[in-house]
Amino acid sequence: MSGFALLDSREAIVNAVVDASGAYQKTMRQGRAGGLVAPRKGHLRLFPLYALAMLKHTALCAGSSVKLDERVATVVVLRFCPLEQILSEFYSQLYRLNEILQPEEGKWPQPFPLPFEYIARDGIFPF
Repeated sequence: MSGFALLDSREAIVNAVVDASGAYQKTMRQGRAGGLVAPRKGHLRLFPLYALAMLKHTALCAGSSVKLDERVATVVVLRFCPLEQILSEFYSQLYRLNEILQPEEGKWPQPFPLPFEYIARDGIFPF
């Protein structure tokens, strides 16, 4: 991946967020005075977060601090892995260890969102 292709990819991610936010503002602001209208529910709410995580990921981070082999390996992971694994590359998942330690037959523990409000007092979480 040449330097120009990397910069173009990063710029395309930023432009996608700007375009999606602008389109959302245009449709939702009908009849209201100025100000930023941001989604409070739905997947569009997390789009800027995922875009920022993509920009900071090893595959797309700017600068020469990442070795070429490492960058190529992460690009291959992003290209060929299932969507759930790609999303966990960008935005980590939280699991309760006490559910893993006491599994039910054929049932895997469900991941939790990262905000503190989802952490239970009686749970065991890795850090």
